[in-house]
Amino acid sequence: DALVSSDDEYLSMAGGVSEAIRYSAGGRFREDAEQFTPVRRGRVVVTPAGRLKARFVFHAVTLSFPDADGRSHGRAKNQYP
Repeated sequence: DALVSSDDEYLSMAGGVSEAIRYSAGGRFREDAEQFTPVRRGRVVVTPAGRLKARFVFHAVTLSFPDADGRSHGRAKNQYP
C-alpha cells in the first residue's frame, strides 16, 4: 500500500495533503525524505510511511515556487507578489 502526495523540490511538505501526511507519519518521516533533495520537478521519491497504515509514500514533485533565497517552499503566494 502507498499514499501519493505532491510537493516541491525540497519536499517541504508545507501545506495541504503533504502537510497532513507529514504530521500523521511523525518521527523521522520528513528527515528521511529530505535526504533526497533537491528533486527535479516531474520526479518521484519513495519513502517509508512512518506511523501511517500505508507502507510507502510517493512524493511527486510538481511544485516549484522559489523564494528570495532561491529555495522553494511550495506555496503559490511566493511566486505571485
